[in-house]
Amino acid sequence: MKDFIDHLEGRGYASNTINLYVYAITQLSERVPKVTNQALLEHKDWLVATFAPKTANSRIGAINVYLDFIAYEGMRLKGIKVQQKPFLDNVITNEQYETLKDGLRAEGDWFWYHVVRTLACTGARVSELRQFEVRHVRIGHLDIISKGQKLRRIWIPKSLCEEIIMWCSWEFKFAELDDAFSTGSSIMPQKKNPDLAELARGKAGRVIGDLCGLLTTMKGLPLAYNKDMQEDKDAIFDGMDTVKMCLTALIPMIATMKMIPENMRKAAAGGFINATDCADFLVSKGLPFRDAYKATGELVALCIKNGTTLEELPIDEYKSICPLFDEGVYDAINLENCVTRRGM
Repeated sequence: MKDFIDHLEGRGYASNTINLYVYAITQLSERVPKVTNQALLEHKDWLVATFAPKTANSRIGAINVYLDFIAYEGMRLKGIKVQQKPFLDNVITNEQYETLKDGLRAEGDWFWYHVVRTLACTGARVSELRQFEVRHVRIGHLDIISKGQKLRRIWIPKSLCEEIIMWCSWEFKFAELDDAFSTGSSIMPQKKNPDLAELARGKAGRVIGDLCGLLTTMKGLPLAYNKDMQEDKDAIFDGMDTVKMCLTALIPMIATMKMIPENMRKAAAGGFINATDCADFLVSKGLPFRDAYKATGELVALCIKNGTTLEELPIDEYKSICPLFDEGVYDAINLENCVTRRGM
């Protein structure tokens, strides 16, 4: 290692860079007793799965410098690229993506709106979905490396089932499940129970149990293969079958779920979530934020007292609190405009 350090110093590398390179090569030596192409590829896969892309690339670069130093005749590792654009190159532009997304939102087509936002933007292919494992469901995402060495993270929202259950409750009633995926209450005729979402939520504990059982078995192994590993089959197959079963049922449930935007808007209007936008309006008129904050607080208190909202409050009431208010405040606190300004 000293010869490698001398080599780096002779090439003019900074001390911090040398320390990072030495650490990366020490790590490589511990995991790869003999340098071969296959061993290098396996080590790269481990780096990508264990560290952030920037860190993985840094250590890949260090390994390539070391391979040059020892005159290794085999391969050099390629760095990974991270897909950061919310659209597919040569398929749809960012402007087209925004137009499509905004159009679906304006039409209230929330199902396809979320499909475009969360699925189309990942660029995942059907063949890549086969890489999903139970552990990916547990941690909430899957990292895929394409043939072009581009890293793409596909998120798996853990709270999906919980949100559906909440949305379908009478307290919120933001969504309504198709009759095929819900049942009635035994004593309340008006109630629809989101049975499938509740069952899927319950299955999460089972799958996590499979994972914990498998990890406990593997952790107990002293070295290499032992007969203990015969116990891995139940956990693996049960976990895979359970996840496949849940996905098979959840996909049509979400596809047939009816969103109720008027209830969502009513709930949003009742919580004074546009109060900050009201204060920002005064700031745009030159009022210091601390004074705008105080004036908006008085308006909210007035609304609560009169049982109304900021959007319904007459302009005279606004001006009685602060003379800087004008009719433009209604455009500033419009809920749709508040959401649009935040790029949602």
